[in-house]
Amino acid sequence: MDAPSPEKINELKARFPGRVLRLVELVDGDEAFAFVITGPNREEYKKFRHDLVEAGESAEKLHDAAEKAALAQIRWPDRDTVRELFDAHPAFPMSFAGELTKAAGAHRSEEHTSELQSRQY
Repeated sequence: MDAPSPEKINELKARFPGRVLRLVELVDGDEAFAFVITGPNREEYKKFRHDLVEAGESAEKLHDAAEKAALAQIRWPDRDTVRELFDAHPAFPMSFAGELTKAAGAHRSEEHTSELQSRQY
């Protein structure tokens, strides 16, 4: 799936003023799929984290929490298309858990991550 057109990006910017739009590309085999997300606001992120904690160690509940959060933040393509893609590629929602965390501001530089890994506490 190709990335959205410049016109679509402008439309999304107008629909979500003040929100940062991020292009996320997920790959399955030799197919690449593009999505536009907004980072969650504080309340959305707290809800996402709460849902993950509530899921505990239940793989099904963790997957459901990730899918729910992804559907709330994906701005393109439309929800029906996203659900079809999730049906065809069931691991995609879990990939979004990391993307949403990064979009909320919780990411480290590669240098910092390497430094932490080399310390091996």
